[in-house]
Amino acid sequence: MGKGEVLLAIFTDKEGYLKDDKAIPLIVTASKKGSITTCVELDYGTYAISIFHDVNSNKELDVNALGIPVEPYGFSNKAPAPFGPPSFKKISFEFTT
Repeated sequence: MGKGEVLLAIFTDKEGYLKDDKAIPLIVTASKKGSITTCVELDYGTYAISIFHDVNSNKELDVNALGIPVEPYGFSNKAPAPFGPPSFKKISFEFTT
């Protein structure tokens, strides 16, 4: 059985990016190893997604003494984050018909 939860945040604009109070938050229980699928209803528009596996269920992305995440994380567009979170522009995408 998987441990923890997967926390996903959807952002709709650059000004609200990475601000918890501006995100559309989702929490999915990691009930098994492997992939997890969830459905979200969104209007057409521009979005950016950040996600992490909160292994210990403390609702925070745990980091080491250097500030490097110790829990798995990622961003839409598979944007790399070698020195901090990527820009909204790098992870944003258009959701259209």
